[in-house]
Order: sequence, then C-alpha cells, then structure tokens
Amino acid sequence: RNALQIFKRPLALCIEAADRVDFISPEFNSPWVFFRKAVNIYNASNVYVLPSLEDNLPNTIMEAMACGVPCVSFAVGGIPEMIDHMENGFLAPPRDAEKLAEGIWWTLSVATDKVSQSAVTKVMQKYSAASVAMQYIEVYNEALALKNYHL
Repeated sequence: RNALQIFKRPLALCIEAADRVDFISPEFNSPWVFFRKAVNIYNASNVYVLPSLEDNLPNTIMEAMACGVPCVSFAVGGIPEMIDHMENGFLAPPRDAEKLAEGIWWTLSVATDKVSQSAVTKVMQKYSAASVAMQYIEVYNEALALKNYHL
C-alpha cells in the first residue's frame, strides 16, 4: 500500500471531513502550466500536509508557505528549519500519525490568519531569491577572509 492509501482514511476521519479531503496528483504538460495550476491548488488549500519520513528542504513546503498555506509535517531532516511549530505550521514527532492528525486539526480549527501571514513572511525572509543571494555572498566573503589564513 502506498502512503496515500495509508493516510487518507485516518486523516479524513480525524478532521471529520472525509467528503472534503482531496489528494491531488495532477499531470502537467509544461513548467508554466504546472506553476499556474500549482499556485491555484495552493491558494485553494487550507492546509498542506507533507508526511515525509526523510526530506532535506522540500520545495513544496516553501511553495505552500509562499501562498500563505500553513504546513503540517513530521519534524525530520530540514523541515524544522522551515516550519516554526504553531507559528507558521505544525511539526509532529517523526512517525507519530496521531500528532500529525492533531496538527491538521489545529491548522483547520485553531490557527488564525496570523499563521498564514507568518508563513509568507518566513519564505520571503529566508528563501526569496534576494535572501538566498545574500546568504551566498556571506559564504563567499567568509571564504575569502579565511583564504588568507590558509585553512
């Protein structure tokens, strides 16, 4: 069984909305069509759930947060660097499906617009092109400064 089959029923039941849960696996024929449809899908979403057990820095979390969609995920890999627990999303302990379901419930029932705005702010401050460029410049400057020490 794949993750979709494993998680669909428990997650739908936990939020008491089985008839409103959609798992989307769209096919797109070009990058531009993909981008436009992905933004529309994110903008139509109330929560983005990524139940990965291993992941470094998932682009999908950045994409969802950039659209103001709070994210729920396991606290694995680089995900805790992206999601600030109960500020712009919800982090569950790895493999704890009950806490993941609790995160979905929290996001849909308790979280406010401030959570969505915090998600957008985090992406703009940490992952925008300008921010990433400045981080690279800092690394290069540090490397140049250390070059004189022959490390």
